[in-house]
Amino acid sequence: MHRSLNGRAKSLTAKHEAGEWYATFICEAPGEPKKPIEHIPDDGIKGGDLGLLRFLTLSDGSSKDYPRFLRKSEAKIKRLQRALSRARKGFT
Repeated sequence: MHRSLNGRAKSLTAKHEAGEWYATFICEAPGEPKKPIEHIPDDGIKGGDLGLLRFLTLSDGSSKDYPRFLRKSEAKIKRLQRALSRARKGFT
């Protein structure tokens, strides 16, 4: 047990995974319950959609293209592949 239990134990789940036993306790903790999350202010963004044609389309109609990481680094990859193919085994 890596830490003490605070409060009264309500349930226990025991699991056997990868040759090890694990115990998970759910406890009823004493004291005041935590306050609920306050209202999140509206900053104007309502939602977004990840799509196939466009990377991101926002609810206001604006959209962003996919970041083309592979296309931007193709020249460097080609150069490094050529250097690797010319290299002798054991001397890289």
